[in-house]
Amino acid sequence: MADSMIDEYLIYCTASSGPKDDGTISVGKFNSGLSTVKTFKQSGSFSNRVVVNESVVLAAQAKKAIINVYSYAKDGPVQKLFVPDKLSCLAATHSGKFLVAGTASGKLIVWDLTSGVCLLYKEVHYGEISCLVFSHDDGMLFSGGHDSRILGWRLIDLVRAQSRYEELQPVCSSNQHKLPITGLACGYGSSLEARLYSTAADGTCMVWNASDLRLYTTYVFNGTGTCLALDPAERAIYVGTDSGSIIHIDLYRSSNDGTGLEYNGGLQRVVNVESDAYARFDSHSAKVLSLDLSFDATQLVSGGEDGVVLLWDISSHQIMKKLGPAKTPVFYVKIQQSLPATKYFQLESLKFSFDQQFERNHNSWSLPTPFSAPNVSITQLVNQPSGPDHEQFIKTQPNAIVPPGFTGSLKPSSQRKPTQTKSDTDKNTPTTPSTTDESTQLPSSEQDKKEIEELKAKLQTMTGAYNQLWAKFSEKSSK
Repeated sequence: MADSMIDEYLIYCTASSGPKDDGTISVGKFNSGLSTVKTFKQSGSFSNRVVVNESVVLAAQAKKAIINVYSYAKDGPVQKLFVPDKLSCLAATHSGKFLVAGTASGKLIVWDLTSGVCLLYKEVHYGEISCLVFSHDDGMLFSGGHDSRILGWRLIDLVRAQSRYEELQPVCSSNQHKLPITGLACGYGSSLEARLYSTAADGTCMVWNASDLRLYTTYVFNGTGTCLALDPAERAIYVGTDSGSIIHIDLYRSSNDGTGLEYNGGLQRVVNVESDAYARFDSHSAKVLSLDLSFDATQLVSGGEDGVVLLWDISSHQIMKKLGPAKTPVFYVKIQQSLPATKYFQLESLKFSFDQQFERNHNSWSLPTPFSAPNVSITQLVNQPSGPDHEQFIKTQPNAIVPPGFTGSLKPSSQRKPTQTKSDTDKNTPTTPSTTDESTQLPSSEQDKKEIEELKAKLQTMTGAYNQLWAKFSEKSSK
């Protein structure tokens, strides 16, 4: 068990430009010389289209509107998620709750992975969205596109966008880059204090304040930036280029008086990194497509258009291991401390059925308003009395949103169907409840009591199931 905690795995993805999905996603183990321990087949994912989390590997196919889902228990896809358009990039929150994708037409799509519900489908960039990245607290999403813009979005605005679709706007934006954005990385910390790093085809790498995209520093180099990797302690940036070189940019340098280190930039300075002081990694014979660092930041891994995967020692800039060349380009490399779980739980299908009239008017998927946690708990609602007292309790909770699927006393009276009395039925005339008579809009107290008892029973069942799961987890963790 102790050995498995320090293991690191390299996941790399190859794909061809031909019509067939003949690429692979391979897994190599660091402690055994990057020997392949698993290969997933039938993949055709290009750069920025793979997401690896604790349970599955998600790979958006470049030639089809499909996301392949891979589990460690099987070589081929265990599930195929059909999406409305071919995806140009893919990202997931660190919590695994939400999946976000960009398209070649500039549309941003947000799904709730637990239910498969599409929460947003809107054009936000003028052209292809090339990369997406979340802040480490999942509070912000940053999107970069071929329109050379970087947009910052609050995640809470994206998941609740349907209630104010026309008003949805990024909280910050920047157009300082002059050519398409090719790489984004977010530093550690909350979205209010973190830094964002970007590179573009204009031969620049920029450092921003994440909360408002205020520019700190611009690093300039010869060539076209193709990808970006950030040191975990934010001491250095590594930028891949179209010439096959990897530029090593140190963010700190020795102070002029020799007393310590100082930040290499700031105050919107422009720093030229084309000098001997900025080392390069030179070995790829074609464009560098993906970069990542080990967790202790002593090793750098790179994948290129030449089909080669290289493992570098950062301090000496020497190659420690070479894989390939493969027959197809290596579009994605990622270092993981653990592999996806062997037990697979099927994901919900991603919803994309929509009302054509609504979509034509709003350019958005017609879906139920997303449920967000109310200020009052379900237990409080259940324990409230029925009738007018319950109605008054609901009115005092303006932010309490009723989850879809719940009925009865959890709904305000304005959402209920009025009940007919026996005398009303005998008259064979439909009842039209008075807008001022609140009692006609509420079910009988006996019906309320029955519904409350049913909800209490469901709550007890859920609580019991949760306690059993927690007991099993605690028992497994203690071993």
